[in-house]
Amino acid sequence: MKKFQICILLFFAVGIAANAQTNFEWSIGALGFADNREYQSKYQIDQSMLGIRLAPEIGLGFGEHHHLRTGVNVLKEFGRDMNKNDVVYTAYYHFDKKPFSFYFGSFPRQFALGDFPAVFFQDSLTYYQPNVEGFVWKFERPRGNALLFLTWDSRQSALQREIFTAGSAGILRKNIFYGKYQYSYRHYALRSGFDENERIHDNGLAHVALGIDLTKKINLDTLYINAGYLLGHERRRTVPGTWHARQGLFVEAQADWQGLGIKNTLYAGEGLMIYYQTPYNEGNLYSGDPYYQAKFYNRTDLYIDLITSPWANARFGWSFHYDGERLSHQQQFILTVNIDSRNNRQSSVNSKQTIAKKIYQRLSTND
Repeated sequence: MKKFQICILLFFAVGIAANAQTNFEWSIGALGFADNREYQSKYQIDQSMLGIRLAPEIGLGFGEHHHLRTGVNVLKEFGRDMNKNDVVYTAYYHFDKKPFSFYFGSFPRQFALGDFPAVFFQDSLTYYQPNVEGFVWKFERPRGNALLFLTWDSRQSALQREIFTAGSAGILRKNIFYGKYQYSYRHYALRSGFDENERIHDNGLAHVALGIDLTKKINLDTLYINAGYLLGHERRRTVPGTWHARQGLFVEAQADWQGLGIKNTLYAGEGLMIYYQTPYNEGNLYSGDPYYQAKFYNRTDLYIDLITSPWANARFGWSFHYDGERLSHQQQFILTVNIDSRNNRQSSVNSKQTIAKKIYQRLSTND
C-alpha cells in the first residue's frame, strides 16, 4: 500500500509541475463474471469461476491529447479469501489524437487485445489478468484500422522465466467486403542461472481472413462471416532447434438482432499447442484456449443482452463446444460497468431497442 501512496504523490507532483493546463480525471470500472464450464473434454478443465473486479482510477489530462492515469484493479472471487495477488496496480500514459492512440504502462487488457479471438487469448485472462504491461499503438479509420502491441509478462529472476508477447492486427474494408490479419509471438525464455533441463520456447500464431459484413444492408444489428487460414509455428530450442508448423481453416460468423444473437467459430486442421500437455508447460506457456489442441473444434455461442447503456452492460450466454469427440456446454454471465469523467455523454446505446428492454417495459406497464 505504501508503494501506491508514493505513486499517487508523484503523480500529482508531475501534474502540478506541468506547464500545460491540467484537468482532473477519474473513472470507475467493474467486471462481474459467473462462468460455469460443464466441460467433458480431454483438452479443457471442468470448473466454475465467479467473482467481481473493481477498478477505480484517477488521473490528469494535460494539453488536448495527453492523459496520465493510476489506480488499482481488485478481484473478489466468490468462495475464497483474498490475497495479495488479487490487487493489480494500474499506471499508464495515454495519447489520443484521432486516428492515432497510444498506451504505455500497466493498463486494462481490453485496450490492447479486445478483438483477438480465443485461439490467441482465452476468455479467462480477463478475469484473472485484467491488465497488460507494455505498450499498444492503434490507428483507426472507418475503412480500416491497425494495431501494434508488446506486453512484458514476466521479468527474469531465479524463480521466474522471462516472458513477453508481441503482435499486431489490422483490417481493411471495401463496401461489404473486408480482409483482416492477426499475429502474435510469445517468447518464453529461461530463469536466471543455468539449468540444463530448461529450454527457450518460441510460439507464434498467424491468422489471415476474408469476409463479408452485411450489417448495413439488412435489418439486423450484426451480420458477418469470414473464413481464413490459421498457422501456428513453435519450437523448443534444442540442438538443433526444430520448428513445428500446424495449420488449418478458421471460420467466424455472427448474427445479432435487438440484443439476441448467435456467434459460431470453427477450426479444422492440425492440432495447435503441441507442448500443452507436457512437463515443459508450467501453466503459462500458451495464452490461447486449450480447446485448439483438437484437430476439429466448433464453438457456438447463444446470447442475450440483458442491460445495454453507456455505463453498464450485461450479457448472458450459453455456449456449446465440440472437440471432434465430445460435446460440452458452458453458461456465462458477464457484467461490465464503466463510469468515466471524460465521457459525460448520452450515447446512442440508450435508444437501442433490445428484446430485454421490451420485456422490461411490458412488465413495468403491467405493474
